[in-house]
Amino acid sequence: MSRQHRRSQSTGIKSLVHISLIGLSVFLATGEAQASGHASQSSAVVTAHMDTGAAPMAPCGVIEDFGGKTQVLDASRSNLLDTDVRTPLPCGAWVSTEEGWARIVHRDGYRITIGSNTFVELTGDETGTADHLVLYRGQVKVRAGAGASTEELKVSTPHARMRMRRGQAIVLFSQGEQETQVIAIENSATLENRFEAAKRVKIGEGEASSLNFKALRVMPSLPQAIASATVRQKLIDLRLDDRAKGEAMLAVRQRQSRKFASWLASDGENGVAPTRKPAGLAFEKSEYRRHPPRRGDEVAKDHWTKRLVAGVQDGEKILHPDRFYGRPGEVKLVVEDVAPKDRQVDREKERLLRELSQIRAE
Repeated sequence: MSRQHRRSQSTGIKSLVHISLIGLSVFLATGEAQASGHASQSSAVVTAHMDTGAAPMAPCGVIEDFGGKTQVLDASRSNLLDTDVRTPLPCGAWVSTEEGWARIVHRDGYRITIGSNTFVELTGDETGTADHLVLYRGQVKVRAGAGASTEELKVSTPHARMRMRRGQAIVLFSQGEQETQVIAIENSATLENRFEAAKRVKIGEGEASSLNFKALRVMPSLPQAIASATVRQKLIDLRLDDRAKGEAMLAVRQRQSRKFASWLASDGENGVAPTRKPAGLAFEKSEYRRHPPRRGDEVAKDHWTKRLVAGVQDGEKILHPDRFYGRPGEVKLVVEDVAPKDRQVDREKERLLRELSQIRAE
């Protein structure tokens, strides 16, 4: 083989090796790029999964006890949930009691007792700004301050909202009457119109207040003491134990026995208030007058007389003739003796009887 042929063959092999090295480097570069792309895509998928796959929210409450016909529905009200003791209730769950009752412990420590024929929604969020319970029908007893939460308990109805930071209260809502009533059993609570939250009414222990839209009221009524019989019936419907009933009735009786916040004028030493007879005690006739005389009675009589007769003087003559004429009125009294007329009638009867007795049949 000639030297020139060997030189050309060597040059071709070197060219082929050079091309192979170039191809290998390109392949390696492409593989690294693809590997880095797959790695970035995998990291993005993991990150997205971590963002969307957050841990589910904790349940809003747990069923502590129940009885009778009680149903629990999910937030969509399309599926029935298990009803059993210690069953967790998700936020947005609905509880319906027809002839039953239920006791629920909220995740913030609030204790809720649901009475019969009641329909409620258990609500809540992580921010703590939403209402804890929505009452659509019936009555519930709530207790705040027993848990670790320092926020105030909020129970709302279709048109009102009750707030309580620590204590116990009964909340009722009637769909037919469109009325929300709150009875404070322990400490105080507030009641407000949901559409006018700035105007709140403070309800003291043993007092009750209501908001009635059917009566065209936009503000809750003034708190006042409630009758023991009314509270007793509500406590029976809520299926409370004897201790809870006793505490509630004691608060109501203490409020009823509280005196009016008034100070009577003192009439003796040491500022002792004067003694007076109870309102229900009958007074003697000499001490009691329906309308004691006052200075302005005459002026009032003149005023009402003019109102009755429309200022016409003829009416003054009729109602007060003595005062109109300036002198007593003259009265003419005529007395007739009817005895002579009666005797004359008797004589005429006797005459007729005698004549009739003399008639004989022929």
